[in-house]
Formats: sequence, C-alpha cells, structure tokens
Amino acid sequence: MSDSAIQTSAKPAEALVNRPAVSATRPTPQVHRSRWWWLRRILQFAASLRITVVLFLLAALLIFFGTLAQVDAGIWTVVSKYFRCFITWIPLKIFFPSGMREVPGGFPFPGGWLIAGLLLANLLAAHAVRFRLTWKRAGVMVLHAGLIVMVVSEFVTGLFAVEGQMPIVEGQSANYVVHSNKYELAVISHVNDSTDHVVVVPAEQLVRQGVIKDDALPFDIQVLKYMANSEAPTPVAPSEQMFEGMVGAGVLWTTVEKPENSGVDTKSNEDMPSSFVAFKDRETGKSLGTYFLSRWWSALNDEPQKVETNGKTYGIELRWKRTYKPYSVHLEKYSPEYYPNSDTPKEYASTVQVIGPDGEQERSVTISMNAPLRHGGETFYQAGFLPNGKGTILQVVRNPGWLMPYISCALVSIGMMVHFGIQLVEFLRRRNMA
Repeated sequence: MSDSAIQTSAKPAEALVNRPAVSATRPTPQVHRSRWWWLRRILQFAASLRITVVLFLLAALLIFFGTLAQVDAGIWTVVSKYFRCFITWIPLKIFFPSGMREVPGGFPFPGGWLIAGLLLANLLAAHAVRFRLTWKRAGVMVLHAGLIVMVVSEFVTGLFAVEGQMPIVEGQSANYVVHSNKYELAVISHVNDSTDHVVVVPAEQLVRQGVIKDDALPFDIQVLKYMANSEAPTPVAPSEQMFEGMVGAGVLWTTVEKPENSGVDTKSNEDMPSSFVAFKDRETGKSLGTYFLSRWWSALNDEPQKVETNGKTYGIELRWKRTYKPYSVHLEKYSPEYYPNSDTPKEYASTVQVIGPDGEQERSVTISMNAPLRHGGETFYQAGFLPNGKGTILQVVRNPGWLMPYISCALVSIGMMVHFGIQLVEFLRRRNMA
C-alpha cells in the first residue's frame, strides 16, 4: 500500500475500558391522573357485565320467591312487600308444602326497586364508559332509551299512581273513591244534612295492636285484635264473647281469623278484615265500650255503630279507604245491554254530570266501556255495575306516568328496527363487495 493511502488505526483498548458505563435503568415517567380518574374507575366497575348478569339472576329469583309467596298472600301484598320496596324479607315457609307452612325464620333479599335501580345505574354507566355514539350503534341507543323509560315508569307508577272505584246509585251523586285493597277505621261526626266530619285511622296502625292517641280523635283507641281477613260473623252467646265489655254488634256476633286471600285464588274473593277495639275517654281513661268492627258490616250496608262521649255521638266503622274529591259525579242514567235470555250485561254505559266545588254543573258525559271520561288529571272507566242494576261502578285512575310504557315500547320497537336495518345494509354492502 502506498504512503498516500488513508490508514485507520484501532482505538486503544484502554479507551474502551476506561469509558464510563451507560446505566441500563431509565427514570420512571410520572403518571398524571386527572381529577376524574376515580370517577372513571367507579363507572368502569359499575358498568361491568358481570354485575348485569348477577342482577338479572337476582331479579329471576325475586320473581320466583314472589310467585311462591302468593300461595299465602294477596297479590297486592306481594307487590308491596316484594317488588315495590328496596329490601324484602323472604320467609322460609314459602318453600314448604301447605301442611308445613309453620316453618319459622327467613332471610333478607334485595327488593324489586333496588334491583331495578341498580340495573338502571349499570346501563347508564355502560353508556358512559363503553358505548360510543356512532351511527352503527344508533339502534342500540334508542333501544336502551326505551328500557330506561320503562324502568323509570315503574318508579313513577309505584310512587304516584292511585287507583280506586266510585260506586254511584242511579239518581245520586258521589264525591269519593274507595280503594278495595286498603282499609281504615273511620270516626264520623255529623255536622249537618250534607256534611260529615271524618277522622280516619289507617289499617297500618291497627295492625300494631296498641293504643292510638291523637288530638284529632275524640277518644283514645286500644286495638285488642286485628285480623287482615276473617270469616263471616256468626252468632255468639254472652258467655262466649272474645273480650269483656262488648257493646254494639259484638254482643251478638263474633268472627274468627282466616288467612289472607292468596294471589292464586281462582275465586278472587276480597279480604274482609275485622278488629276488636276498645274506646276510652281521653281525660279519665274510662272505657266507652269494646266493639266488634268488621268490613262485613259495611259490605252489608249496615249503619256505622255508635260511640257516645262528652255528650256527642260518633259513628265508627271499618271500611275501604276513601279519597274525597273536590268535585262530585252525579249518575243521571245507567244503561245496560244484556245478552239475549240472560242477566249478563253485554255492554253498559253511564250518563253522568260532573259537578264542581261550587255546585255548578261543569259537563255532562256518557261513559262506556271504550269511551272513558278524563277530568282533573284522572280517568274514569266503566268498570262494572251495582247489584240488581241499581247503579254503576266507575274505575278511577290517576297515573302521571301512564304514557311512559307506550313510549318505552315504541322506542324499543324503533331501536330494534333501526339496529337490524343497519346490520342488513352492512351485510348487503359486504356481499356486493365480495
């Protein structure tokens, strides 16, 4: 090689040895968590599909328990204690045959409202974390909106809906609605020919079987025994009376308790509660008598029994709960149409006048089976008739959420059609490209 050639020389080994070593570790980058980090973690947990499956399993079990409970309890009792509550108590006796229903004990379980509320929260959390608002998911979004409306409608109905009946004799008027699944003890004082002053004690207080004191009552009430359902009254000898100091109907009649009519009873008989109640003077505690009060008496249209104190006479009766209205409904004419050679009504209609608080007629309407009356936020349906065709029975319903189930069904239907339509278009597009 010539001297002019470029020559390279190797670096001294010492230079490589003495070169400072490069560290293999790198500094850990700092993680900056936003202020919404914990909220997102909570939403991710709440949106878990496992929670959805567990909640659906709990809902199925609750429906199973509620179905078993209807062997002993009425349908409205089951709805109230199992489904329209947050925590329910499942008695062990519902799992045994009718001959072994005395098994004690039970266990707590999530109620219908708690399960529905958690499912609603689970669905909303899933949309906040997992779902994205895209055209392909438009159908799913609408479908889920329908489910949300359905859940909310149950809460609205359970909290605010009121349903009852208004029986009216032809030629007479009524200004109250009776609720056949609720009861009350009414204390009635006569004011004048057209007005009574009424103080009521709800059946929920009678169940406790204690002493009831209230400034609105003219006397104290001691509930000796309350029966949610009872047999028809039977004659009794004075020596066989259940309690001492009986007056009124209790002198000659008594009854025995029987189980509440079950939700699976094909006869659909209503419960007939009874109670043995002692009235006492508020000042002295002196007994005013022990009375046998029963729904049987009001069902037979018997006059309320009488209690006298401080020179005044009060009527007392155990009856269906009543809700009084600021208006009244007058039945002008009841028009039934019967099947040929039968006493069974084929169709019936009621011509009524709605009378305002001032006594002036507001409107005259004919209510038939397919033409209800809407007034004051309530709907009046033609539901039945009084015995021997003496009058009509109107079903009165107030439900601020009555439209929500229809809206829910419409949204679910539209959502399914949109979703499957989008999937069909996508399938056809892919097939044409293949």
